[in-house]
Amino acid sequence: MNAAQTIACRLLEDDFEDVRADIEQLPDRKCYIRRYDVFVDAEGEPYDQNEHEEVEIFVDEYDAEDGLTMVDAAVAHLTSEGAAHASASHFHPGVWYLSDSRLMNDGTYEESTWHLRGFEESEEAQIFKDITGR
Repeated sequence: MNAAQTIACRLLEDDFEDVRADIEQLPDRKCYIRRYDVFVDAEGEPYDQNEHEEVEIFVDEYDAEDGLTMVDAAVAHLTSEGAAHASASHFHPGVWYLSDSRLMNDGTYEESTWHLRGFEESEEAQIFKDITGR
């Protein structure tokens, strides 16, 4: 039985003391990834930037039962969005990720970057390893 099912059963049994304890044990931290698109002219100078809304990364009870972790969800999001490289050759907290440059018809380039927020350092390190293979 997962945490949500346990809470529901205790509510049905009027076991409110245990429900409160179960709710307090549920993870309350939130993890996000924000994407920026940077537009670079033919000389390599940035001339525009588009900031996207943060995307909340989460694992629900069904994903958790299947063994999916926050790291798995973050890596899946990053790779599906096109993140291909890390901003550093070695891991450090705060490393961010970027796409391959995309050449536009007018000779300019577009690059995207993704920035993590709310992840534990060990999760960031595993995300780095999964994305870069290092």
